[in-house]
Amino acid sequence: MENLLGNMYCWFESFFGQNLGDHLWGFDGVNYTLPIKFNTIGLIGLSVSLVTVLCYYYVINHPRFNKWWSWTIMLLINGIINLFIGYAMSVSDFLDGNIADVLMYTRDENNEIVDTLISVSDCWGFGIANFFIATIFFIAFTFVFKWGSRNAKYSPF
Repeated sequence: MENLLGNMYCWFESFFGQNLGDHLWGFDGVNYTLPIKFNTIGLIGLSVSLVTVLCYYYVINHPRFNKWWSWTIMLLINGIINLFIGYAMSVSDFLDGNIADVLMYTRDENNEIVDTLISVSDCWGFGIANFFIATIFFIAFTFVFKWGSRNAKYSPF
């Protein structure tokens, strides 16, 4: 599962960059020995998506909400929650200084910072990537769980 989640996030690496991706793979500046953060964030996204789908099909489960637009609203709610989860988890490492220096900065021969390689916008990019991954999970769970719903089994189509 760990490689599957990490590889899924790598589909969207252009949103958050290779340096933040290396940090999330567990790079400590020398080796990949730290925990893989893709696993934690991905499992949280998977769980939020599962709960959102189950709420839509089994808790809300009302004839008024068995339309494509109500399903789309739940999809967007799920995605936005996961966007902020991905952003929050990556920006906390950024702000706390938990990202290896070699991933954060390019330095000259005097050890002065020449360029910053990871910024807050990369953390937002990771949040957007998490939004898309959660959307994939939500759609997959829809196909699994919609058939047991009494009122919304034909939603979104």
